Amino acid sequence: RETEGEYYKNLPIVALTANAVSGVREMFINAGMNDFIAKPIELAALDRVLRSWLPKELIQSVGESEAYPTDRRKGHAPEKEPPAPVNTAPEQEEEVVFDPQTGIFYSGGDEDTYREILEIYISKSGEKQQQIQRLFDEKDWKNYVIEVHALKSSSLTIGAKALSALAKELEMAGKEGKYELIENKNPELLRMYGEVAGLGENYLGPREKPESPPIDGSDQFLTEIDGNRLKAYAEEILDACDSFDGDRVSALCSEAEGFMHKKVPLKPILDRIRKAADDFEYDDAGEIVKELLRI
Repeated sequence: RETEGEYYKNLPIVALTANAVSGVREMFINAGMNDFIAKPIELAALDRVLRSWLPKELIQSVGESEAYPTDRRKGHAPEKEPPAPVNTAPEQEEEVVFDPQTGIFYSGGDEDTYREILEIYISKSGEKQQQIQRLFDEKDWKNYVIEVHALKSSSLTIGAKALSALAKELEMAGKEGKYELIENKNPELLRMYGEVAGLGENYLGPREKPESPPIDGSDQFLTEIDGNRLKAYAEEILDACDSFDGDRVSALCSEAEGFMHKKVPLKPILDRIRKAADDFEYDDAGEIVKELLRI
């Protein structure tokens, strides 16, 4: 809003947020935004907000079948409300721990997209559980609240409503200084987090790992790359990160992982870059790219 020109004064800005508590709309409006959408984002809510802020002359009405993406597996448009959950947890009658159909709904009815999101969620779950436990042990409640806030949103997105609700309860407890409640329920949070990750693994089933050049501690399979070519790779990866192009980042990393520079294999650094991009942490990926240039 402080940028010069009327364009920036009038540009509609919509917050996408997991913070959907009472009074949040006023908070965003006072901060200079025009509207907000609560996450996970429902297509009907997104459609409503877009219609509210797009210029009327640019809106073209389409049929219901075109308004929502088609579920490629079933051949029909997804429902406008989350489907009734199905309990996939063993011996759980009262509480739905993990419901893929709700996650697919929040993924626009596309199971392929949902599986990608779920795989990212699972790949980060072990690290996140350790981080939450560490913050709990250190009584770092400020950062604990940040972590459970993120867990609240991501868990609802993949269909883990009970875990999302518990994370929200502990988030509110941290904000209100009810640390005894956190101490009582943090073990349950981590137990349920692990259970959800396990159920998600079962849903995804066996997955093939991409082949990579064999590295046995020697350099017999690697080709030496000169500094100019390494710099060119680094600049291309940085450009892909700036464009939020994860597929391009992954392709460049795969292309360069068979090289070494000054006898140092590039693959370990490239794997970290690829993982950061897969997690949509493009700023972190860009920082790791700089390590290539310091070899």
